[in-house]
Amino acid sequence: MHKSHANSTSAPTCFILIDDDIVANMLAQMSIKRYFNEPVIHIFTNPADAVNFITEGEKYNNLPCTVFLDINMPILSGWDVLDKLEKIINAGTTAFNIYIVSSSIDPDDKTRAAEHPLVNGYIEKPLTPYLMQEVFAG
Repeated sequence: MHKSHANSTSAPTCFILIDDDIVANMLAQMSIKRYFNEPVIHIFTNPADAVNFITEGEKYNNLPCTVFLDINMPILSGWDVLDKLEKIINAGTTAFNIYIVSSSIDPDDKTRAAEHPLVNGYIEKPLTPYLMQEVFAG
């Protein structure tokens, strides 16, 4: 399950996909484009590049974005990314809504995501138009 903090009065238009799986990114991008009109989508297969991008966005405050973050990636895991983001963005910020999107069925991952102050929810892969509706219409 996931908790949703989406604001139904203003739909997000900026999305950041952080996943080393190119196919998962393509599916997520198609789902976002089916659910939202003219979204801006930034795709990162290298988590360090995504952290740098988000750091710049927070610095210049030009990004209210929804972030879909995979957990299991080489070099930097999703948890490592969250650790780095905790140092630059405050819990409760409205600039970023972060969702873990993972194929992990480990209950500890779901619990950890639910307890993390920057994470708005946990979504099981693949990200589909139905899941987009569930997250953003709720």
